Amino acid sequence: MPPRDTTGPGTPFSCHTHHDESTGAVRLALAGQLDVGTVTEVDRALDAAVARHPSWVIVDLRGLTHMDSTGLNLLLRTEARTRKAGLRFTIVQGGAAVRRLFELTGADAYLPIVDDLAASPTAAPE
Repeated sequence: MPPRDTTGPGTPFSCHTHHDESTGAVRLALAGQLDVGTVTEVDRALDAAVARHPSWVIVDLRGLTHMDSTGLNLLLRTEARTRKAGLRFTIVQGGAAVRRLFELTGADAYLPIVDDLAASPTAAPE
């Protein structure tokens, strides 16, 4: 079952980072709109997360109401960067608008996207 949009159109942007020392995972939970106006904040948070040398970087898009091409580009660059660094990378699928962007661009066939983090092998805590 596809994830449900749980935020409204006026949801302010937020980017919360959770470090799980027991699993070595770093999870960024995004809400609101990931676009040209907010992508720099997420990029900085991802830089800080990768600098911690985690075993796993998770970007949780379930709280997003919208994502544009700058957000998609950031996720593609993050996938390449984590792969090069030997880190595991997972994206938790967002709502319908985010899912549509992945499908229209074909990025869903390339990026490591899961509907539910708990269903992912070696699931990290949420």
